[in-house]
Amino acid sequence: MTAFPGLMTAVIGPWLLGAGIVLRALDTRQPGRWALVAGLGFYLGTLLAAVTSLVAIYLFHTRPNLGFSAVLLLAGLWLWRRPIRTIHFTPASLAHPTGTSIIFAMLFAWIVVTQFMLTSEAWNRPLTAWDAWQNWAPRARVWFETGHYVAFLPDADWLAGPAASYRLLAYHRAILAPLLMLWTAGPADTWLDSWATVLWPLCWLSMGLSLYGALRASATNLRLAVLGMFALLSLPYLQVQAALPGYADIWVAGFLLALLAASTNPGRSRGKHWLTGSMALGLLLSKDVAVVWLLMWVIGVNSRRITAQPHRWLAGLGVAFLLLVYLVSPTTIVAPLLGKSLLSYHAGTISALAREWFLSGNWALLAPLGMAVLPMAFARPYQAAALASQSLIITIQAMTFLLFVFVFTHLSKGLLKHDIFNRAFLHVAPMIVAWAFATLAATRPKPDVVNRS
Repeated sequence: MTAFPGLMTAVIGPWLLGAGIVLRALDTRQPGRWALVAGLGFYLGTLLAAVTSLVAIYLFHTRPNLGFSAVLLLAGLWLWRRPIRTIHFTPASLAHPTGTSIIFAMLFAWIVVTQFMLTSEAWNRPLTAWDAWQNWAPRARVWFETGHYVAFLPDADWLAGPAASYRLLAYHRAILAPLLMLWTAGPADTWLDSWATVLWPLCWLSMGLSLYGALRASATNLRLAVLGMFALLSLPYLQVQAALPGYADIWVAGFLLALLAASTNPGRSRGKHWLTGSMALGLLLSKDVAVVWLLMWVIGVNSRRITAQPHRWLAGLGVAFLLLVYLVSPTTIVAPLLGKSLLSYHAGTISALAREWFLSGNWALLAPLGMAVLPMAFARPYQAAALASQSLIITIQAMTFLLFVFVFTHLSKGLLKHDIFNRAFLHVAPMIVAWAFATLAATRPKPDVVNRS
């Protein structure tokens, strides 16, 4: 296909540019530097690709083609002109063959095979899930066919609007997923579902790279970082979201993990701050519920200040809670994203939630891992790295929020009909894995910092 080079440029160009920016923003002398650069670079690159797609259809009234992706590719090559000449990548596991090198080789082979299978599944059988097609894909398809930005309207405004307007049930949803679909589908002459969703399997890989780099940067030893990466990438539900692309939930999980990795990285402060802001922006553009996770991240980042001055922070959080969430009556609550909901408990909710978590989502690996690590987190809380302490606080908040929402509000009615709980839990699952292995690292002797693989 003559447009295939355009697809490769659309995939490689933003990734190369994002990795080049991350390379200059963080301290690359730390262990796991290249994995972290590749992982965070992918998410920063996808954010740049989404913004470029929006500029193309909104200002230039054309879909993003080879010209737009070539600009990002040339900018990335320019940023990498010096690192390409000076890079010397020799993993310690290869320089000193041990049992760790065997683990590395097996993990690398497993990642390559799994990545090939996920990409092949999404490429050869591009089955976009119903909910994803109803919420995100239609906007990308319309922008692709019209070549310019088109706003989608609710039913009432669509009936009273002009004939050229478009309606969508989820017209208010976040815009990142359709912009990424448009970015990779743009170089083709006709719409191809396999092109539109090619970034979803790569999001799975970048999530593992980000976690490995974050664990190594937080002084986690090599073996634990490798096991943490494998534990994350082997989650069955995460692989399903990569092979059945179209949902925005995998992007929420990826950007939340990238945000945590950037904020806890011991790099240069100026570069870390704007990189963290970029990941927060990508998180907000992924899905509406991301604003909840961002608020929890803010609390996690300021955890030490909260413990130092608890009365001020608790008062401020209480006022913020009353402004956002208030009780209409003892049994009715009004909150952002939920709207007006009755507070009630339906019989069978807990059992339905357990079936969704253990059977449909197959999250059984996280249960024994969390129960084994939780006592360690509270036994030695002050010796843990920033990655462990912040992710612990965010995890506690997230699990409390999810259990409250899916047990006591109207969302509990959809547990047996829709897969909404597992998709919501996917948002925080990578962060839970990061917390578990960073906490395990805090209970072990400090690793040799000379090992920089």
